[in-house]
Amino acid sequence: SDTWLGYDIEVTGEDGAGKTLADFGLLSGRHSLTYEGFPLPSFFLRRATGGLALIHGSCRMLHGRGEDALPLADEQVARTAADMSVRPSALFLTGDQLYADDVAGPLVAHLHRVGEELIGEWMHGSLPGLPTLSEVPLYGRMELCDDIGFTSEKDFNHLLSFGEFAALYLMNWNEQNWPSEWAPVPSDEELPGVGPRRRASLRRKYVQQTGELDGARRDVRGVRRLLANVPSYMIFDDHDVTDDWNLSREWNRRVHASPGGRRVIANALAGYWAFQGWGNNPDAYDDSFKSTLSNHLVDGSAAAGGAFDKLLWEFDKWSFVAPTDPLTLFLDTRTQRGFDSERGAAKLISRHGLDVLADRLAESGFKRGDKLNVVSAVPVYGFEARQQNHKYLISLLGPYKIDLEAWRSNRCGFVEFLTFMTNEIAPERCVFLSGDVHYAFNVRAEFATKTNKLPILQFTSSPQKNTGNGVRAAIGVLGRVIPKEEEHLGWDTPPRMTSANPLHRLRMRAAMVSDDEPVFLTRELAHSMRIDEQHVYEEKRVYVTPSGPTSSLIVACNNVGYVLQRDDAIVHRLLTHARGRTTSFTAAMPVQDPH
Repeated sequence: SDTWLGYDIEVTGEDGAGKTLADFGLLSGRHSLTYEGFPLPSFFLRRATGGLALIHGSCRMLHGRGEDALPLADEQVARTAADMSVRPSALFLTGDQLYADDVAGPLVAHLHRVGEELIGEWMHGSLPGLPTLSEVPLYGRMELCDDIGFTSEKDFNHLLSFGEFAALYLMNWNEQNWPSEWAPVPSDEELPGVGPRRRASLRRKYVQQTGELDGARRDVRGVRRLLANVPSYMIFDDHDVTDDWNLSREWNRRVHASPGGRRVIANALAGYWAFQGWGNNPDAYDDSFKSTLSNHLVDGSAAAGGAFDKLLWEFDKWSFVAPTDPLTLFLDTRTQRGFDSERGAAKLISRHGLDVLADRLAESGFKRGDKLNVVSAVPVYGFEARQQNHKYLISLLGPYKIDLEAWRSNRCGFVEFLTFMTNEIAPERCVFLSGDVHYAFNVRAEFATKTNKLPILQFTSSPQKNTGNGVRAAIGVLGRVIPKEEEHLGWDTPPRMTSANPLHRLRMRAAMVSDDEPVFLTRELAHSMRIDEQHVYEEKRVYVTPSGPTSSLIVACNNVGYVLQRDDAIVHRLLTHARGRTTSFTAAMPVQDPH
């Protein structure tokens, strides 16, 4: 620990000759993976005596709007390369590292071709119940996705085969895997079954996406260097697989019942494992796991494919602990969900999933009272105003038209998780690192049960590349009008009140999801309602406005987060592009609550 470590790689060819990074031109020149003053790619393992500096972020779509923020992390490392006290020693990618369900038209032919080169042509015909992918036209996969139970609204070019997932991962982090030129704008013959107006719209989108991709290509070199020099840990969210992944019990059952649906989810998870998950905790994947995957990718038989699907649908060890100091617990909030209704919001982690987390922490050496970082793809503490409307809309629009992804969408799951963290894990403090929501913010919070209190800092960084001017403006306004402080009392079920005021009864009804789910009310409202039951939970939150070009609580442009944890304070700096230069929004939070 706290020692500069460098590495080289030697690749031995069929003739027995070896080539190193220098032979591949990766230690100097345009494609160099090194920082100034270092002859090789370098990294170090930090111990808490000097504090922990890390980078985190989520939601990077290559054809998303705006400049890619992830290369700003490379710039941060370059500026601080020789100073261990501030150079990041860990990179956390917290979800949506790629968008499998929203693939740009200009990428499709290239991904298909690279997928065949990697795996072989048979892979594109290995999807039970689906046609050979070479026969599916550009923008022609939505009907296939509907047939296997997917619900994404942008799945015209959804990745389906393992080869395609692998190809997009290789593009995402290395410019040398990009095509030398884009295919021309599609002709009428290449868009069969599409009306003239729709064809014109798709052509405009194709041209626009080509421009965004050209910008992304320029930035990928820095992303590759970043990944070569910082220990990296990654967890999936829905778009790494498909939008709405396991949103409800209905969704899960419907896709699992489809042989094609089972296979596409398994392909996505196999891609995640190969390109993101394997390095998080190699010991979690035994020889049986690896041989089941390789048998399918080499054999292609029905028996090997069935074992492949079964393993990846049932695997429950995606959560892991990164050996940072303090330790960092990464949550799997997708495959370990708990369903208590067919179409309602899921618990993001079931009771079994919480037990798995406890085991992971025990195996890592965590003890009650230690400090802890926790990566949750979706913020544990978000904005109350955005989390209250689901119950009014779900019956009208259905679960897939609205966002049922927040922790608080299922109140029982939210309370169960925070009670688990407060009473069973009981860290000295908990720093939540999240993304998903396509804006960034900072929260100081506290959750209390009858026996314990949990001090919380919530840092959210999102998106790296996926924002639009309209969304940015709306979120910016929200960041100026929402209350900066909130305090709530909570009960496991709606409490009795003695107030006869009809308005109070309406407000209680508005605060309820059902008669058997937790209710949270402001302290002032609970007092005026004359509630005669002792509350079970207390929560407080303060939204912290970062210093920067605006006074909004919310940073609503492409960004990446830099966190510096020290004994006296924790700093969260959001790095963004603005007018051709790097701009930062900084929130410094003292470790001790000033109140």
